[in-house]
Amino acid sequence: MGVKHPQAAVSAGGGLALASQLSDYYELAKPTIVWLIVMSTAMGCFLAADGSLPAVATANALLATALLAAGTGTLNQWSERGTDSLMKRTRRRPIPAGRVPAASALAYGSALTGAG
Repeated sequence: MGVKHPQAAVSAGGGLALASQLSDYYELAKPTIVWLIVMSTAMGCFLAADGSLPAVATANALLATALLAAGTGTLNQWSERGTDSLMKRTRRRPIPAGRVPAASALAYGSALTGAG
């Protein structure tokens, strides 16, 4: 009657774990700060433009800025993980809390920065 397939439970649990892990990596990138930096860059592009904004160049600048900001935000958290684990305000961040291994955060931050 209401018997669930065991594989469905494993898949659902794996999906929740993956979503949680993706959320932790998203948090490492500090999206709110990235958004503010990208908006500042967009305004700078607008103010520097002589006439209309070149769409491709502007999009490339904004994407590169977002990747660099996310990467450096991640690398900053990686470098401060020891201090963050001692402070009440920061100890629940993904690296000090143990949700993201330090080596993975370093690789992720380096990849984002390199892509930018």
